[in-house]
Formats: sequence, structure tokens, C-alpha cells
Amino acid sequence: GKVEVPTLGGRAKVTIPQGIQSGQVLRLRGKGLKGLQRSGTGDLLVRVTLHTPPKLTERGKKLFTEMEALPDSNVPPPHRPDRNAG
Repeated sequence: GKVEVPTLGGRAKVTIPQGIQSGQVLRLRGKGLKGLQRSGTGDLLVRVTLHTPPKLTERGKKLFTEMEALPDSNVPPPHRPDRNAG
């Protein structure tokens, strides 16, 4: 999918690659600061943060289960809090 991110010159649309993980960094060439010692503009780095809902609906749980069953799936199971903790 695509998302808009703020840059020094306004907003830019960024394509989020399939399979990207939370914490990965994307480079937007030419969208950073202007160079002091050289001509041109630097790159802007965008760190991807994926948010998942804290509670899944029954449909959401079913979708995660279906994705886990796919042959090329690398989907972590939904977080289940430890009821004995704390």
C-alpha cells in the first residue's frame, strides 16, 4: 500500500513494500536536507512502525489463523497475555 509522510518540502507518498517489518527503514532519495559542503539534497530516512489492534475480533483471529496456514507465511500468532503474570 501507500502512505503519506511529512518531508521538509511537504508531503510525499511512500510505497510500503509487501512483507516489510516494523522497525525497518526506507530511504527517500533527495527528500532530506540540502548539503552544506556539496550541491544537491540528501536522503530522508523513514522508520516503519506497524500497529496492530490490542484486541482482535473473532474474524481477526480467524484471519490470522488462515494466514499462518499459508505455505510462505511468516505471520506471528496473535499475542496472548500470560494470565499468570503479575
